[in-house]
Amino acid sequence: MSDEIENSDRKFRYHNKPMSAVSNNRVRKAIVKESIDTHFEALNIEMDIANRQWMRRLLHEILEQLPERQRQALTLCEGNGLKIREAATKIGCSKSTVQRSLKAALKFAEEYIKNN
Repeated sequence: MSDEIENSDRKFRYHNKPMSAVSNNRVRKAIVKESIDTHFEALNIEMDIANRQWMRRLLHEILEQLPERQRQALTLCEGNGLKIREAATKIGCSKSTVQRSLKAALKFAEEYIKNN
C-alpha cells in the first residue's frame, strides 16, 4: 500500500472502513467531496468570525473618534433603527441637527474605512 493511500485511509473513513476498503469509486469520491466541503465550511465559519471581529473593532474605532452628537445620531439611527424624529427627541435636539450629525458621521466613517 502506498503512503498516499495510507494517509487518505487515516483521514477518510466510510462506515468505519478505511477508504482503501471502499470499492465503489462514486462512493469514494462522494466521501472525499463531503469531507472537503466540511473542511471548507469550517474555514468559512472561522473567516466569518474573524470578519465580524474586524468589523466590530473598526466600528469601535470610528465611534471613538466621532464627536458626541454624531456618535449619538449614528448609534440611534443606524444601530438602533430609530427614525430621525425619534432620535432627535431622545437626544434633545432638532431633526435637522440629527440629520446633519448623521450625515457627517457617515461621511467620516466612509473616509475612515477608505483610509484604513
